[in-house]
Amino acid sequence: MGIVARMLTQEHDGIPGYAAHPDGPGSRPGILMVHHAHGVTADYKIDAYRLATLGYNVLAPSLFNMFGIPGTTQIGHGADLQAKHSDPEFLQKIDEAWRYLTGRMNSDPARTACIGHCMGGRLLIPFAADHPQVRAIVLYYPSIRDEPETSHRPRHAFKLAPTLKCASLVFCGGKDYIATPAIQGPLWQSFIASGSPVEWHFFSDANHGFRHPDNEGFQPHYADLAWPLVTDFLQGLTMKEPTVVRLAQTERVSFGPLSHYQLIIGDDEGSTPVRTGIQTAQPGYEAPLHSHPYVEILHILDGAAEAWIEGREDEPIVLEQGDTLAIPPDTPHSFRVRGDRVLRLLGTHASSRRIVAYKDGAQSDARGYRVVD
Repeated sequence: MGIVARMLTQEHDGIPGYAAHPDGPGSRPGILMVHHAHGVTADYKIDAYRLATLGYNVLAPSLFNMFGIPGTTQIGHGADLQAKHSDPEFLQKIDEAWRYLTGRMNSDPARTACIGHCMGGRLLIPFAADHPQVRAIVLYYPSIRDEPETSHRPRHAFKLAPTLKCASLVFCGGKDYIATPAIQGPLWQSFIASGSPVEWHFFSDANHGFRHPDNEGFQPHYADLAWPLVTDFLQGLTMKEPTVVRLAQTERVSFGPLSHYQLIIGDDEGSTPVRTGIQTAQPGYEAPLHSHPYVEILHILDGAAEAWIEGREDEPIVLEQGDTLAIPPDTPHSFRVRGDRVLRLLGTHASSRRIVAYKDGAQSDARGYRVVD
């Protein structure tokens, strides 16, 4: 699966920031990333790319650029910029970004979630309250303070969180100097009061900003600990729609002059638990003797085949249309087309990646396919 990742500008794209998405047409789940007070720093681009490899359209808009403030990042200026622009102004920009993500980037609104850090996490609470179609929000140490409501920040999270309709994942740190543990307690109660699903992680010695390398509070072990929690949470909520693969639109990989293979489930990143593909072979084709460190299942769609394992070549198993053969791990095996009909078989690898060991010593490429001269 190829990934398209690039910077966006107001002049050329209608919105500034960074976007990453799988290559190719079609509607996909989306992720809107709302940045912290430092702007769209490098780690947002890395995370956007990693999320795109999982099948998401990802947009990290530069809210500060949307206000006409130049610069890729605004490290050290975030507090002044938040003092200059009110929450309603920020929320208007986030809404523009949401419409871009679900419009021009063709993300399915029913499967689109948001991730926010610090300032971004705080702003996503009123945004999600105003946009019940948001599937889920992930908040890293949202910068909630015990402060009165004003025209600049007219709606406090304590009042908004009970109204949320989406699922929430929240990370808090015991050493957070903004949203201190004294604030996190009532904030937790506010989220629970919504009746919507809430997953809450409290790291007792985590700092504010533990996710961001440009932040003084950066703690890489907590950043690494949080990431799989985030991806599991998001995939459980946004990847439940059926996946449709059109065989005519898949890549054909040559297995020599008499056969080709088309992967239908799986990708080069190993993001699926199994790999499934269809191999088409002409009469006269014989697969080289090989093995896999996992179970392989062969199902005959059309034609017929003879299969055997190493040492039992004189005991071939005849497989007709509709037959299925399960091959144990680390068992060298082969098959050939039987008769004069074209063979089409569905092969399933019980692995996220294709791993092949050839008995003749031939090499596999980075995708697990035999290198054919």
